[in-house]
Amino acid sequence: MRYDAFISYSQAADSPLASALQAGLHAFAKPWYRRRAANVFLDKSKLAAAHSLKGVLIPSLEASGHYLLLASPLSARSEWVQAELSYWLANKPHDRILIVLTDGDIVWNRPGNDFDWTATTALPRLAARAFPDEPFYIDLRWAKAHADLTILDPRFHDAVARISATIRGVSLDEIAGEEVRQHRRTRRIVAAVMTLLIVLAGGVAAASMLALRSGWEAQRNLASALQLTKTIASDVIAGMKDLKGVETKRIQAITNRAIGQVAVLDTHATSGTANQIREVKAALDLELAELTWRLGQGPQSIESARRAQSTIAELRAADPGNSAWIALLVRCQRLIGEFQIDTENGARAEATFREALQVVEHSATKTEPGAALDISRIYRGLGKIFMDSSKLAPALDSFRKALRVADEDIAVADRDSEWHTQVSSVLDLIV
Repeated sequence: MRYDAFISYSQAADSPLASALQAGLHAFAKPWYRRRAANVFLDKSKLAAAHSLKGVLIPSLEASGHYLLLASPLSARSEWVQAELSYWLANKPHDRILIVLTDGDIVWNRPGNDFDWTATTALPRLAARAFPDEPFYIDLRWAKAHADLTILDPRFHDAVARISATIRGVSLDEIAGEEVRQHRRTRRIVAAVMTLLIVLAGGVAAASMLALRSGWEAQRNLASALQLTKTIASDVIAGMKDLKGVETKRIQAITNRAIGQVAVLDTHATSGTANQIREVKAALDLELAELTWRLGQGPQSIESARRAQSTIAELRAADPGNSAWIALLVRCQRLIGEFQIDTENGARAEATFREALQVVEHSATKTEPGAALDISRIYRGLGKIFMDSSKLAPALDSFRKALRVADEDIAVADRDSEWHTQVSSVLDLIV
């Protein structure tokens, strides 16, 4: 896999800022049809025993176009930062090093054409004589006092724009203009989508309540109303996953309203309708979990996924062999496992993935719509865990299983663009 930039930093000093920069560079001036505007490597588990510079970080450094150093006194003393910078200086172009000052000082000695090492505290000494002229750096020392930075902050927006323009090889004016165009387009789309969802969610809820209260054909009417809710709300939520430049609270308010409309039905459910309503609730909670995760709202994502998990457990208690409900469980486990990987808990993620695969082995879940994609992503997740632990043989085996599941469901692969993304990403990892 190729990276536009590699972020080198001290976890003790700059972990939140490094994550915010990665998220900002992924999102800045991103076309709506792409998952990321730029691909930025950020290692969040340097202290894990299984990690090594040679086994994990050197391939990522080699695959990166730029080296983004978050400079501070702690990073200057960091063994990992020194090793990463040393490798870059020995093997990669020095003019591809970008410095972001997060703490301490950087002072240039013009007569000596080098850093003034009596006053510079934010760089390791191995940077001496590494630059033919005074390097430009971005001063983000002010960011220490700001939690939850996003590109909605004007100063952070400016910093991300400058870095993004450099790593993408375009002028600042060009990338700023693209960001404005994408932002305006996104707001128009979201405004229309939100209006549509409010109208549809309210109308479906009213139709469903009427179905519950009516005597004959209540079951059929309810089933139709619930299916409409599930299809429309799920499609709309899914369609908002890649949108940016819109306040997260507004999107969450709309998606929560859709789930709330279905929750209202639960209070009026009869023994014949309860499971139908719970299935829709679980499906919408899973959509919300994916959406909020992409919006950077980790706690809300996990809460939604856990809520869905609890609902699915209630369903399976009534019918353990129901393949549709097992498919929901597999998707839920896949999401939770991916969350755990992103929060640096590979061991728990592996356990979550294996638990899901054990359930799949004893059911007809693969025939359910979308289930094969979740299973393939679970194998890919396992492969990434093994690769990060330098277990290359089981990693390759997992990646091959991910591709095998795709081959077994070629009809889906041919018509679903997400399958092509999945296959391409797995092949990148294998290569």
